[in-house]
Amino acid sequence: MQQTNALLFKNQFSIIGDLCKTYLRTEKSGESYRKDAVYRRVQDILSNISSDDSLHAQFEEQINHDYFNIIDHLKADLGELSPTDERFLCYMIAGFDSSTISSILGLSLGNVYTKRSRLKDRIRQLDSPYREQYLQVL
Repeated sequence: MQQTNALLFKNQFSIIGDLCKTYLRTEKSGESYRKDAVYRRVQDILSNISSDDSLHAQFEEQINHDYFNIIDHLKADLGELSPTDERFLCYMIAGFDSSTISSILGLSLGNVYTKRSRLKDRIRQLDSPYREQYLQVL
């Protein structure tokens, strides 16, 4: 568990380090260029998160590990889910806010709120031993 957490923190700090490097590398280029460079780097990071299937598989595996196979249980209880819905679940469980999920998945903010509400309603209707765990995490 400690090793897994260390790897997660290393990855997070690596992303922060990359953004700082971009910021510092553009120091002499002017404030506007610097902002644009950091903005483009954040767009690249979000694009990778949303489109990289192997990265998502690792992310899902980590959530399953940390939350006692919650994704596997949700998939079994909810039935067939689209790849977007699977990602949506992972992002919600990971604690991403609605605007971040909206950006990553390319959905409107209203659509994210609607999906979140419908998902919670659907879970409340489940006859599953994990229902309360799902609702706590979401």
